[in-house]
Amino acid sequence: MDVVLADGNERTVDAQSDPDLWWALRGAGHNFAIVTSVTLKVYDIQHRDWAREKMIFTGDKADEVYQTMHDSIFKDGKQDIDIVVWSYMLLVPEIDRENPLIIVYLLREGVKAVDVKHSAALKKPGPVRVEDTPGTYLDLAAWTMISMADAPCQKLGASNLRYPLYLGTYNIGAAKRAYDMFAGALRSRPEFAHSIFMFENYPVQGLRKSESKNSAFAFRNDSVLLAPLMNFPSDNKDLAGMAVMLGEALRNTLHKASRRDTMHMYVNYAFRDSSEEMYGAEAWRQEKLAGLKAKYDPHRRFTFYNPVV
Repeated sequence: MDVVLADGNERTVDAQSDPDLWWALRGAGHNFAIVTSVTLKVYDIQHRDWAREKMIFTGDKADEVYQTMHDSIFKDGKQDIDIVVWSYMLLVPEIDRENPLIIVYLLREGVKAVDVKHSAALKKPGPVRVEDTPGTYLDLAAWTMISMADAPCQKLGASNLRYPLYLGTYNIGAAKRAYDMFAGALRSRPEFAHSIFMFENYPVQGLRKSESKNSAFAFRNDSVLLAPLMNFPSDNKDLAGMAVMLGEALRNTLHKASRRDTMHMYVNYAFRDSSEEMYGAEAWRQEKLAGLKAKYDPHRRFTFYNPVV
């Protein structure tokens, strides 16, 4: 990896030449250097095909849907390696103008249709709509409503604040309480109508092949990434305050159910969160990050986004 350090010097970094900086760059790199080039191991595409199965559920099925996903797909952190699962809580006015729906996306590489072994259990709660869509990798963003044409990526004069949280597993009761809180807020504040509550689940077998101590990324043992995304007009300070309170309350609902002392947060979604929450609360980890920051960026030039110190 070729980088420019805070003092302007260029350096090529790898595990042998500078193991400490290499450790920091993998998980907290924006605090230490500007990357100008990277040498990567790449692989030929083995499968051109991708498939999406989309299921839409009414909000009264929230606990049943997340219980089913917990039991049949997430499997306590042992999710099948060939399936990716996203779900959203959001308003779809043509189906329900008052209450957010739950949309589940099952995504699979190398096939034209998602195998019934992944989808059968989710049919039992009774989705109001099911869509099967074949495509390619290039369709994934549009399939999951995060393409450049979708609201979260548009410049529409709106703020989009996310409140991320990593979890080891789902607490079904907390997910239902979060749904009820989110639904109540959207009913009482139409300005939040384009907000969404995101849940992301990926196979983590490869992620866990390396121990957490081997890089600045601390949360390799987590299985679930969730984030309320609060969308509201940027010029309304009162709404901004409400959005912050709601986003934090939704996240806290699921965090408290996890019974963890410290939140685990995805740094790329994080907003006003602490170093311990974004980079790991272990004392040795915080000390190492602070020491490396003092060594490579003593004047803290790289502190513009979610700093380690």
